[in-house]
Amino acid sequence: MCRLLFYKGPVLNRLSTLLHLIKKASKEYSLLSSVTKGKRKANKDGWGNVLLTKNTLTYYKSLTPIYNDVKGFTNLLNIIENLENKEVVLLVHTRAASEGSINMVNTQPIKYSTPVTEYFLAHNGTLYKQKLLQILNINNPNTENLSDTYIGGLYIAYTLDSLTTTNLINVYNGLAKYTKTAFNTISIFLPLLEDTIIVITNYYVTQDPTKTR
Repeated sequence: MCRLLFYKGPVLNRLSTLLHLIKKASKEYSLLSSVTKGKRKANKDGWGNVLLTKNTLTYYKSLTPIYNDVKGFTNLLNIIENLENKEVVLLVHTRAASEGSINMVNTQPIKYSTPVTEYFLAHNGTLYKQKLLQILNINNPNTENLSDTYIGGLYIAYTLDSLTTTNLINVYNGLAKYTKTAFNTISIFLPLLEDTIIVITNYYVTQDPTKTR
């Protein structure tokens, strides 16, 4: 169960407050402890962030947990403070790995490049990785170390023909069909010509089909 923070708007004091809150929540995650029966108590498997302004983009990932990465976290706070009152888009992800190795490739947000866009993907939940590999016709032993999120991002890359609303909805609806537990995602698309596009999904599966949404 990963943690996600998304913010879009002018830099105010509350943004620094939100960053401190996700750091604290990632270290003391009572729900994660409950779900795993005490086996896991924190988002300790790395973290990352993407920060966009009108003219800049900052992208950072670390295998050190956000609550231990003093240098990385402080650097983000300093950047934020220097952007007071400026419009920003910020995405932060702290990982609690469910599938795939704990490495920089799987640390989120994950960046992808296609002929029509570059985009960043952050995900909370688990997808059916093997089913996605079959759909994508990927048969390579090296995929064992890749996370389900990474493969989900490839699905988007392979099926996204354009950045029209219709195409984006179709792609994400298609990927949601391979949800094992939850498909809570935030994606930031950087089109070649248009403005930045944000896609946010919230979908989860329960034992009661009437409550799956």
